[in-house]
Amino acid sequence: MFKNTFNFENYLLCIKDRNTRQKYCQIRISAHNLCIESERGIKDTKDRLCKLCLKDVEDEIHFVTDCEFYEKERCELYKKLLDILPDFKNMNKIEKFKIIMGVADCDVVLHTASYIKTCLSIRSELMAKS
Repeated sequence: MFKNTFNFENYLLCIKDRNTRQKYCQIRISAHNLCIESERGIKDTKDRLCKLCLKDVEDEIHFVTDCEFYEKERCELYKKLLDILPDFKNMNKIEKFKIIMGVADCDVVLHTASYIKTCLSIRSELMAKS
């Protein structure tokens, strides 16, 4: 969706913390436990709803740009990204997803990777409680 060429990705150098880099990479390559993957072969795509908000299919786009359970963290991320990418506020969720997951700018990558790691941690805690 956001990768057009087969080449070395800058985020591998930008993100120094191994765990943060791993979480970011998992979302980029769909090697995660979001419902879109964890329920593959069990349910139709349209039935793989987010277990937290129950509003949409829990795929990478929903997780990164939509789910209300990460709204506070997402607002903080978007504020940081507006300083770097002024047109960001005018983009739709697909464009935002493509930009924050596909751009080579280290500041964008670091902010996004930190956000993803935090949200995956929140998700893990909330899923353990349910």
